[in-house]
Amino acid sequence: VPLAPVPLENSLETLLYASLLLLVARALVWRAREHSPAATFVLAFTLLATLLVRSPLAFFPAVLLADDLRRDTSWNTVRAAAPLFWVPLLLLLPWAFLNWRMCGRIIFLENGRSALNIVTGAMGLVETYPGGHNHAMWFANLQPGDSVALWAVRRVLEHPWPYLLALPFRLMLFMKQQPLWLAAGAACLWLRRGREEYRALALLTAFFVVLHCLLAVEKRYFMPLWPLFGVLAAALVSRALAPSRARGRLAGAWAAALSVSLGFSAYTLGLVAAYPSRAAVAATDFQRLLREQPDEPLLWHDAGKRAWAARDTCGAISNYARALR
Repeated sequence: VPLAPVPLENSLETLLYASLLLLVARALVWRAREHSPAATFVLAFTLLATLLVRSPLAFFPAVLLADDLRRDTSWNTVRAAAPLFWVPLLLLLPWAFLNWRMCGRIIFLENGRSALNIVTGAMGLVETYPGGHNHAMWFANLQPGDSVALWAVRRVLEHPWPYLLALPFRLMLFMKQQPLWLAAGAACLWLRRGREEYRALALLTAFFVVLHCLLAVEKRYFMPLWPLFGVLAAALVSRALAPSRARGRLAGAWAAALSVSLGFSAYTLGLVAAYPSRAAVAATDFQRLLREQPDEPLLWHDAGKRAWAARDTCGAISNYARALR
């Protein structure tokens, strides 16, 4: 797998997501070739693995279903694609339950992580700023409880030109990163467009790029896609994606990578499911430590951080003051 286009100084999260995106692409190729239940389930599990890191592919199953219905509008098509929806949804229930226990809301993906991208994108910025949900609320002059998405829709409808003019510049930002890899990968997709698996990969890459171009971005957002373009570039001069014995030689590596990915996903979801009860025990132990060591300033400083995180301003001030005595 050519990882050269992804700089090693990038974050571990970006490299992890790039690897998972390659697994999704491989599962997508399998499903395009066979359209079997096994291939669909494997694709669903690889999509779940990406959602545990970042959420851009959350709506990709809907795009796949629309593409399937374009060729066959029967109910069997919908039923065959159903695992792409219910498998990730079902296995994300521990995460939704954790958010409900900790935040009082059911959240299946991240909470406000893309808010600043949405706000700055609606304003017409090409690249966003580092920051989170609170920065987005400040940029948009929103109050707690206001919807960032609704604000962005209203902003674009009232001032469409800044948003529309920023779209091609975001696309150019992507294209300028690795023009040779992009040209080689695009040439491969075009020359082999008659084969189902290459059309599926073209759909994946187009979805990924278009989705990110709808919001204000950072250059690193496109990094996970470049290893896939490296594979496509290699496919121009090899038979790595061709229906030949080469697939059999790579089957072991593909199965090993898939097993590792699914194993870590299961482990992560297990930790998520256990966290509410473990957090309750940790909170009880922390209160016991405070009672046993009431003069320890580090404990009161930690208590202040916990109160601030729980939006207990008065309690946070009191605990921080106790830590400074």
